[in-house]
Amino acid sequence: MSNYTKLVDYAAKDSLSSGTPLKVLSGTEINNDLAAIATAVSTKADTANATHTGTSAFAAITANSVVSTTLAGALTGNVTGNVTGNVTGSAATVTTAAQPAITSVGTLTSLAVSGTVDGRDVSVDGVKLDSLGDQNVKLNTKVLDIGSWNMIGTNVATVAHGLTQSKIRHVECTIISDVTSYWNGSMLYNFLSNTEPASSQVSGASTIECSSTNVILRRRKHGLFYGYVAPTNVYAPFSNTSINRGWVTIHYVD
Repeated sequence: MSNYTKLVDYAAKDSLSSGTPLKVLSGTEINNDLAAIATAVSTKADTANATHTGTSAFAAITANSVVSTTLAGALTGNVTGNVTGNVTGSAATVTTAAQPAITSVGTLTSLAVSGTVDGRDVSVDGVKLDSLGDQNVKLNTKVLDIGSWNMIGTNVATVAHGLTQSKIRHVECTIISDVTSYWNGSMLYNFLSNTEPASSQVSGASTIECSSTNVILRRRKHGLFYGYVAPTNVYAPFSNTSINRGWVTIHYVD
């Protein structure tokens, strides 16, 4: 882009004496000056919708509205404000503490985290962390009431689980007695770890079975839940049908 410089000092001609040749205004002088003006104007950027080529230097830019630019080369310096569009080239350093969601795909060479990261939906080689092959590391928990169960009168209780059988990983059961203080002073008992009676009274062991629809609790024929507190005494602290007998806890995967 060229700058216009006046070729002829026209005002100086007014002070010259009459008849002086330089006092004459020629068409060539005017034509040359107009040509210089035309060249300067045609090579300058317009104030609106201008296109810059080559190297441009801006000491400062103040914009009262959105600035839309396409940079073919490198942009060096600080940018204050929002940048909308695609940015390619070497990655810059992000200094703002709170960043919005990053939706594009990129590669992080390292990541340091000081808070909690929920990585259940993060994929490792295409596999989500909450389901690494057959490991199924994310477990959910479901707790169900057993409901009314006279354990003295019947040895089986059935509780519908409402889950997919193949996704169940673990089932346990807690039994509650009819009284708040019994034997060891506790009213809660592990269904599979109840106190053994004399060996002559034992017939099998309590079991927890899981079908496609139900958790099936089977207590042993004799034992604590049958009412034995000693080999020669019988007590029935597990016969009240007006209370919830306890809980079934199920651990399962999505």
